[in-house]
Amino acid sequence: MVMSMMINEAENHEYSMSSMRTVINGSAAVSRELFDDFREAFPYVENIITTYGMSEVGQITRTVPSPKYTSSCGKLAANLSLKVVDIITGRVLGPRQKGMIYVKGASVMSPYLNNEEATREQIRGGWRKTGDIGYYDEDENIYLVDKFKEMIKVHGYQVIPSELETLLITHPGVAEAAVVAISDQEAGERPVAFVVLNNDCPVSTKDIMDYVNERVVRYKRLVRVNVAQTLPRSPCGSLLRRLLAEAAVLSVCNMP
Repeated sequence: MVMSMMINEAENHEYSMSSMRTVINGSAAVSRELFDDFREAFPYVENIITTYGMSEVGQITRTVPSPKYTSSCGKLAANLSLKVVDIITGRVLGPRQKGMIYVKGASVMSPYLNNEEATREQIRGGWRKTGDIGYYDEDENIYLVDKFKEMIKVHGYQVIPSELETLLITHPGVAEAAVVAISDQEAGERPVAFVVLNNDCPVSTKDIMDYVNERVVRYKRLVRVNVAQTLPRSPCGSLLRRLLAEAAVLSVCNMP
C-alpha cells in the first residue's frame, strides 16, 4: 500500500511532506495500525479519507473529512441506491450483515457492448453487482470487507482474506501480510499467507502461523506462512494476488 511506502520513506528524511494535510485512500480499507503509524510519521496530516468507487459506476460513497480513525469508506453518494445481498440465498440483508454489494442509479454503466451474457451476469433489474463484499451500519456508513473473487472457500465455508491479514499484522513480527488460496483435495481450498517481517522483532513462520491459528476457527486456519522481502503491488498500491497465488502453489509443492 502506498501509505506504508510513505511511512518507510519518511524514516529516510530525504523529502519534506510538511505541506500535506489530507490523504485520500481508494484501494483498500486502512487498518487501525496503519492509520496510527501514518499519523505518527506525518503528525501534520489532518485527515485520512477512504473512498469507494468503480469505473462502471463512478463514485459510490461520499466522505466527510475527520481526524479520527474509521474503517468506513463513507456514506452513499447522491442519486445512488445500495443493497447488500446474501451470496448464497440472494436474500437482501440488513445492517452489519456481510454480503455482495449492489448499486443502482443514473451513473451506472450501460449494458456491455455486444456482450449480453456479461450484461445479464453483472446487471439485473438495473442493479449493478460490484463484486465487493461489504456491509453498512445503522447510521448508513458503508464498509468494505473484500472482493468476492478473492474469497477462499474451505469445505464450503467462505474465508475472507482481509480478516486474516488484519489479524496477521497485529503480530509484532509482521510488517505486511497477504493471504491467498491454495487448492486442496480435501477442502477445496486452504489459506496461505505471505508476510514481510518486522526486522525489529525476529520471529519464525511457525510462531506466526500458531499466532493466527490459535485465534480463528478451524476452517480459517493457515496451512503455510511464507516470508517475502516485499509484496507485489500495482502502481496504485493494490496487491497483485495472482502473483502471490502462483508463488503459493510453488511454496506448497516444495514443502518438505
